[in-house]
Amino acid sequence: MGSPTFQRMRYKLSPAAINAYYRCPRKFDYRYIHRKPVPHVFKPFLMVGGATHKALAAWFGASLKGMEPLPVAQLAADYVQRETPAEFRESVAPEYIPVVLEQMENAIATLPTGYHVTFVETEMAYPIQVPEVDDSIAITSKVDLVIQLDEDHFDHIDFKTGKQAGDLFQNVISRVTVKHRLDQDRRAAGLDPLPSDNLRTVNLLTPSRTYGVVPSDRAAHATTWDSIRETIGNIGQDDEWVPRPDRFICRLCEFNMVCDRAELGEDE
Repeated sequence: MGSPTFQRMRYKLSPAAINAYYRCPRKFDYRYIHRKPVPHVFKPFLMVGGATHKALAAWFGASLKGMEPLPVAQLAADYVQRETPAEFRESVAPEYIPVVLEQMENAIATLPTGYHVTFVETEMAYPIQVPEVDDSIAITSKVDLVIQLDEDHFDHIDFKTGKQAGDLFQNVISRVTVKHRLDQDRRAAGLDPLPSDNLRTVNLLTPSRTYGVVPSDRAAHATTWDSIRETIGNIGQDDEWVPRPDRFICRLCEFNMVCDRAELGEDE
């Protein structure tokens, strides 16, 4: 029997969707099933992240097309303006354009020398069977950047504009989808699949210029992959979306003001 939830999701699940359910099924329900409306609150740190990612995509995208990229300062100013609501632009732009510019310059300067841009802001997918509900579904990941270092070595890079690297689910799903896409392209070119050790997962922390290569521990990845598959199976079968209150998760949840089970704790 097929899953109504998977049908509603158009048989695609992103790392954000899988993580939302893993943390709290109600969060998944509110975000993806019933789409609970919440007031929009402008948060500068989210704007900085969005503007930096989009400006970097424009810069690397031009390189991928063989074009001369626009100056990073121009891109930083343009995307801060685009990502900031009109009522905040005059007060926010002067403060945050330099922040986005610095993040962009750090990202570009931290990349290895001699790389070739292969993919920019590309959604990649990996198909899996979900025996719990007799369905096929694709797990998808929008990958910030894939670079080729030499003939058979690649890095897939997730830019992080905060202090934290990617979570385990995101790292593994991104790796699986990139590997699948590279292998598809290689087979089409008459080449063997890429050896797993020739693909590195990288969290590039733009504030600190940290080029964080995620250890390629197959046993740890296998454990995480089992958790991902189990979570996907649970999503396909669930129709109750029972909340899983947790103070640390609830305080960061965008639905905490409309959820009657949110545990926010005392203000610190």
